[in-house]
Amino acid sequence: MGATEYQLMSVMGWTKPDMARVYIEKANRGKMAASAMRSIDKAQIN
Repeated sequence: MGATEYQLMSVMGWTKPDMARVYIEKANRGKMAASAMRSIDKAQIN
């Protein structure tokens, strides 16, 4: 949802950004995959 490393750290009680980065990278991967699928769908329609 766009939270920063430090926002996640604050909410989750983490003291280092490493764990926050794991979740951010996973979320970004999901967004990229969804974007790629939309592009593929559009290409198939044309």
